[in-house]
Amino acid sequence: DRVLALIVDRLLLMDSEIRLHDFAPVEERGGEIFTMEDGTDHDEGDGMDLDENARKKSLLFRDRARAEKVAEKLDQILLLVLDYCDKQLTGGRRVAKVFFELMLNIFDRMILPTRSSKFVPFIQFYICRKRADFVDCFVERLLQRALGNSSANGFSAGSAAMDASIQLCAASYLASFIARGLYIRVDSTHSALQHMVNWLHAYAEGFAAISVRPRKQ
Repeated sequence: DRVLALIVDRLLLMDSEIRLHDFAPVEERGGEIFTMEDGTDHDEGDGMDLDENARKKSLLFRDRARAEKVAEKLDQILLLVLDYCDKQLTGGRRVAKVFFELMLNIFDRMILPTRSSKFVPFIQFYICRKRADFVDCFVERLLQRALGNSSANGFSAGSAAMDASIQLCAASYLASFIARGLYIRVDSTHSALQHMVNWLHAYAEGFAAISVRPRKQ
């Protein structure tokens, strides 16, 4: 657990360093910060503008080279991690279940709160594609984090004590996972959507009850 958590922590640090903006063409990234030539006469200040443009362009190339280096290292480590996941998931049903629960807890306490993570969450998505019950457990965990504690009629409107940023991240992961996971069963998708609809009804009814409450004179 501690070793895997340490590896994920290092991966998240590298993941957070990578900005997708760094991989855009320099011309697109510099469109707003470079002084454009308009074909008009130039005065003495134009030389300073050109020098400044050259400096900014050099910085953009340097940022991109650094981002590519970090991305390459991240890719290599992720391949090793996914290879390790394959070995654990093919080591028997019990071993696979224990490993899944371990990685789910790591996702819950480390990956979910990291809003700048873009690539590391795919470790959990990769694990889920191996078994349908993993998908259901993962979706249930995301529903709990996004919507609150379960109740007899589905999920309640949540707790005020819940971290709003965690709820937002969980909702984003849930929506992306359900929408893009081609290996997710139809009944799993239907169940998740039903929980969300129940939550929306509970939220709307609770809000309506508050709004029609008579004011004290």
